[in-house]
Amino acid sequence: MKPSIILRLLALLLIPALVSGHGIIIIDHPFPVHVARPPQLPSPRPIQKFMPLEVRSLQVEAEIEGQKATTEFKQVFFNPSGQRLEGTFLFPVPGDAAIDSFEMEVNGELAKAELLDASKARKIYEDIVRKARDPALFEYAGHRLFKVRIFPIEPKQEKEIRLKCTQLLQREGNLVRYICPLDTRKFTTKPIRNFSFKAGLKARKGQKLGTLYSPTHEAEIVRKGKDSATVGLEAKDLRADGDFEMFYSTKGKDGSPVDIQLLAQKESVEEEGHFLLLLSPQAWDGEREPMPKDVLFVLDTSGSMNGEKMEQAKKAMEFCINGLNKEDRFEVIRFSTEAEPLFDGLAQADENSRKKALRFVKNLRAAGGTAIDEALRTALEIVGKEGRKDGRLAQVLFLTDGRPTIGETKEEKIVQKVSGLLGKGRDGARIFNFGIGTDVNTHLLDKIAEHAGTFSQYVFPGEDLEQKVSTFFVKVSEPALSGLKLEQGEGVRLSKTYPRPLPDLFHGGQLTVLGRYEASSQEVTLHLEGRMGKEKVSLPFDAIFPKKESGNGFIPRLWATRRVGYLLDEIRLHGDSQELRDEVVELARAHGIVTPYTSYLIVEDEERRNVPSSTRSFSSVSRDRNARESLAKGFQSFSESKSGLDALMSSSDAFGLKNADIAASPSGPVVASPEPSSRGSGGGFAGRPANGIPSPGLPSGLGSPQAASPKRVASGARYAGDKDDSGIRTDAQPGARHIEGKTFYLNGGVWIDSEVQGLKDSQPVKVQFGGDDYFKLLDSEENMRKWLSVGTRCQIVSGGVLYEIWE
Repeated sequence: MKPSIILRLLALLLIPALVSGHGIIIIDHPFPVHVARPPQLPSPRPIQKFMPLEVRSLQVEAEIEGQKATTEFKQVFFNPSGQRLEGTFLFPVPGDAAIDSFEMEVNGELAKAELLDASKARKIYEDIVRKARDPALFEYAGHRLFKVRIFPIEPKQEKEIRLKCTQLLQREGNLVRYICPLDTRKFTTKPIRNFSFKAGLKARKGQKLGTLYSPTHEAEIVRKGKDSATVGLEAKDLRADGDFEMFYSTKGKDGSPVDIQLLAQKESVEEEGHFLLLLSPQAWDGEREPMPKDVLFVLDTSGSMNGEKMEQAKKAMEFCINGLNKEDRFEVIRFSTEAEPLFDGLAQADENSRKKALRFVKNLRAAGGTAIDEALRTALEIVGKEGRKDGRLAQVLFLTDGRPTIGETKEEKIVQKVSGLLGKGRDGARIFNFGIGTDVNTHLLDKIAEHAGTFSQYVFPGEDLEQKVSTFFVKVSEPALSGLKLEQGEGVRLSKTYPRPLPDLFHGGQLTVLGRYEASSQEVTLHLEGRMGKEKVSLPFDAIFPKKESGNGFIPRLWATRRVGYLLDEIRLHGDSQELRDEVVELARAHGIVTPYTSYLIVEDEERRNVPSSTRSFSSVSRDRNARESLAKGFQSFSESKSGLDALMSSSDAFGLKNADIAASPSGPVVASPEPSSRGSGGGFAGRPANGIPSPGLPSGLGSPQAASPKRVASGARYAGDKDDSGIRTDAQPGARHIEGKTFYLNGGVWIDSEVQGLKDSQPVKVQFGGDDYFKLLDSEENMRKWLSVGTRCQIVSGGVLYEIWE
């Protein structure tokens, strides 16, 4: 599809809503600048009361030791008006936090501040909500409030504020949770020009730092020995809509090779629960010996590889060969019209074998056809003959830029042969595919990876093949545990777990497993089974499966994201069906998983069911014939294209959903970009949001939980200058928001709860925004304050009752 069509389509899919910023500095009174004004000039335009200031930069630095966290905020505000202002700085304080210090320079002196209790703070919040007509501050009802008067705020000048607070972090089982308020909607409706976050973590003396995971942001994690790590984020023009959240574990002396932690969410006693399992090999153990492995490098040298692709591939092979451990064995197989192994078997990775392999790779030339079937058969026969004798993990790195043209060329026949040679169970070879360029058959490579229990990566035009292969090989160079299987204990039944099957664990990596559960007992012993070389191991661990738990709301949405990815991939690789479509629609609509593919299926489903226009998820698309046709063509391309740029992007999109580690908000901004390897969605559009669902990067088991790599997603979109259904021009947010288990869609200027469509003949209870009944409704449900923060006009379902908030 043309970029112009895609931009228009996304604007229709996710129409922005008008959102007033909840500024940290609330302006109460304007003061005229004391400069003589010629009488012929008009008076200054009045400043809107409660107007927030812009935030030019936000720097956050945290030091965490054990369960004590000290966080310092540095915020630079800007007064865009031509008038001197007076305002109030507000900072919601969590119940377990204490303000250590506050620094703000006003005429060379520090300002005095006060800390209000929760009841006094709520009155201030309500006053602002009534007068500013913006309910978003209600998410802080129940918090204490740090408050200070600020004067003067000079025109066109910046004001820096520094705030430091200390808190005792909450522990959930063996995991500690750290939350840092980064929701920039509290600060400004404009992106923050410069943003940085840095946290230093250190375990208490005598302990180790284990699992480290963020479900909200793609943070860079750098471990420093056994007991410490640094977590960092940095962005330009940040428009984040959620706080930073992180979990970590600390352990004493423990001989287990894997740190295993579990979190759960169960919204009611009657429903199934969701769980998240974190598996972290103890990469901090510097005394361990790497587990020996067998590596087979299979490189396409057909004529189409000639030029830069061939040179990059040869450099990547050289890097990998030099990176082998001394106990490893390896083989190099080049293929074009035929397959040619270098050693005719597995050679020990000693100095002589490396030199021979490097000479072989250096002299490779590109010519001939593409015998994919023979190349894979040659590699797998070597593994079957030599590799299974001593239980080593066998890895096949398969690089090709084309479709099969020599020997067996039928996709299903090749997949069938590969499946037979791989054998049953999880003891066979792992085939990691690298598809180079746009001429590869993505269905062939993805089906091979599916049978091998691995994945395919695609090198888009303009990407660096050498860097992509080298980065991958570093992450899989030290296996920790292979052939993983999760054995459920007595008293619990686990289902629909993802990824499926469980991939291998590597030192320096971390694996995130999500699934559903039914438990008759809360305390259950599970076993993680696997293989360390020849040795089979079973690692027991105790897990808590609560009857009701509402503190980990990100888990169901993250699970649903992965489930949708698997369902879409089933449609793409094995054929469409109404049952698959119906489940995708149900999960995507309820959890706000907004991609062009899910959006098309939702629009189609709602039209088929004759859902009233007033409650449709994407009403603007339903009214636009060209938009519907564009969505339909995009979905057809997703489900049918096997080669070409669209096929590569479709495969990468499905992979990103299937391996999501982040519960991305549907309101994550997307900036139009021509780069096919950046985030976007299938059908030819791309962008880079501040956070989102990971795509063609490595699964979390092969690196840090948020490994840096090109990624693509369509978790939401926002375009400057768009209008919402009421005709108001705004740069604020898209028309889908997920808040505490509910998803809202903007329709005609009203935020509609996705559950409204499930009600039959329900008469709404009308509640006027800002009235007495409105404030009573705030306290009627645990999450009602957060749900009502969506806007002043909305429809919300609670306890089977439909509430309509009007203004």
